[in-house]
Amino acid sequence: MREIELLMSVPGVGFLSAAAIFAEIGSIHRFSSPSKLASYADLAPRLNQSGGRNKGSKTVRRSNKWLRDAMFNVARAAICSNDSFVREFLSSS
Repeated sequence: MREIELLMSVPGVGFLSAAAIFAEIGSIHRFSSPSKLASYADLAPRLNQSGGRNKGSKTVRRSNKWLRDAMFNVARAAICSNDSFVREFLSSS
């Protein structure tokens, strides 16, 4: 599938990760923006405050724990890789 090949072009994404991500996301057109996809994967930062107190953060009700886990593993693999793009990104952070 073309989608899996595209996912595998990202550093840290192998065949199994690409298949898992594709299986969990389905059609990318389901999401109207990248931030909605990040929220669905529970990768978007959230702030939960009331009265100036930080109440911590909770998982978004519609988040997908399987997608979050797959993305976490991909990030770890990318960090351990010798890919120059990833190294440049990490050194600029």
